[in-house]
Amino acid sequence: MDPVSLLVIAVISAAAVAATVISWRTIQTWIAGKRVRAGAYGGAARIISERMQNGNYRVVAGVFDSLGTRTAQQVWRGGSLDAELTSKFQQNGGVIVVHF
Repeated sequence: MDPVSLLVIAVISAAAVAATVISWRTIQTWIAGKRVRAGAYGGAARIISERMQNGNYRVVAGVFDSLGTRTAQQVWRGGSLDAELTSKFQQNGGVIVVHF
């Protein structure tokens, strides 16, 4: 692929990430699908976010079994967080823990 095409693809990708809103509902749905693998009881999910230098966000979630072994991980990138997710991070000191 020529350099101009690569540059166009990079610009379009960056714009798509900046326009994406990371939502609490998306994260909840992902956790619900992964918690079965971690076991029905005693596991937990931990979610953290980071604001990157370009102003976008990166949210990382991990699901852990009752022994603390990570059974799943997911990363979302977007230009903003929805109001519910922002509120949850503020209420929980920047780290959301969901026990199951």
